[in-house]
Amino acid sequence: MSSTSTTNSNCGTAHIGLKRTVAVVLLFLTTISVTSAQQFCNVCRDPPGGGFRDLSNPGKAFTLPNGVRYTCGSLKQSMRDVRVDNMAAAGEKHMCATAQYLTENYCDCYGTPIASLASEYVDPNPACRLCAGNRFDSRFVPSVNWNRLTNTGNYGSMNCQGLEKAMAEGVFAPSACGNLQQRAGPTCCNFNI
Repeated sequence: MSSTSTTNSNCGTAHIGLKRTVAVVLLFLTTISVTSAQQFCNVCRDPPGGGFRDLSNPGKAFTLPNGVRYTCGSLKQSMRDVRVDNMAAAGEKHMCATAQYLTENYCDCYGTPIASLASEYVDPNPACRLCAGNRFDSRFVPSVNWNRLTNTGNYGSMNCQGLEKAMAEGVFAPSACGNLQQRAGPTCCNFNI
């Protein structure tokens, strides 16, 4: 074999090796850029303007109302692979939000201060008091009127106690509150002495 063909063979091998190296480097850089854009659940919530937050008491134990026992650290660990970016699977963002709610109620976080979750919550149907503004302006429907039926208009006839509870729990839209107070309030909230 001549030296020219050996040189060409070595150049061809070097060229293939260089292509493989470039391909590996590009794959590595692509993986890094995709990885850096991934977002996973931070149970202490990421500050909106940037910053850092983490658990200050991972060993603290708490028991949920259903009897399940956790530590703050095990809750954080269970969310380690839960994604909250655009690639999140169905339900992952909800799981993260639940863990963040539990963390705020049972654990402590340190780092960049942020507002509590309660300050971000807006009740779409706030509670409404049926008897507000009526003759007795009482906090509750008098017990003598609990079983009285009242015509609510758009919502049909209801007993006063059930209507009061539904309004207090925010079942009706905020725009319905005043109308229900005017239509059902006189029947439910007033009584003869």
